[in-house]
Amino acid sequence: LDPIKMNLQVKEEKGGRGFFVADLTEFYVASDAEVYNILKLGNKNRRIASTSMNSDSSRSHSILSLTITQRSIVTSQTISSKFYIVDLAGSEKVFKTAASGLRLEEAKSINQSLTTLGKVIYTLNEKNQSHIPYRESKLTKLLQDSLGGNSRTTLLINCSPSSWNEEETLSTLRFGLSAKSIK
Repeated sequence: LDPIKMNLQVKEEKGGRGFFVADLTEFYVASDAEVYNILKLGNKNRRIASTSMNSDSSRSHSILSLTITQRSIVTSQTISSKFYIVDLAGSEKVFKTAASGLRLEEAKSINQSLTTLGKVIYTLNEKNQSHIPYRESKLTKLLQDSLGGNSRTTLLINCSPSSWNEEETLSTLRFGLSAKSIK
C-alpha cells in the first residue's frame, strides 16, 4: 500500500500472531467501502511492466490481509479471523518474455517463490511428512495458516486459451490439482 516501503521483512511472533510483515502499512476499516478503497490503492500501487509475453505483467505477488474482529458488548469476549486475498504473479518462461536486467531478476524471484509454494503443496499432500518447507520463502511463511492450518482456502487459477501458452496452462492446471488435493 506504500510503494516507498521496499523489501519488507517477514518476522515471527511465537505464541501470538505467527508470521507477519514488519513495518507493513495498516488501516483500520469499518465498512466495505473503506476496504474497497484500500484495494483500489493497492492495485494502483502495484508494480507492473510490459514483457514480450504480457503487456501488463505483474512483477510481484500481492497479498491483502484482513483481520476481522468481533467483540461482544455483553461479555467483552473477542473473536478474530484472518482473511487473505492473494494475487500471485504468474510463472514466466524467460525466453518467452525476453526479460533482461531488472525484469529478469523479478522473473527469477517470482519463479523461485512459486517453486517453493509448489514444494510446500507437494509436501502437504505426501503422507508421513514431518517437515513442511514453509520457511523457504516469504510467501509460504505468510500463507502457512492458509495452506496447512485450520482454514478454508479457495484457489482461482487463470489459464490461457492460446496454444503458445499451452505449457504454462498445463503447469497451472497441475498446480491447481495439487493444491486441491490438500486435506
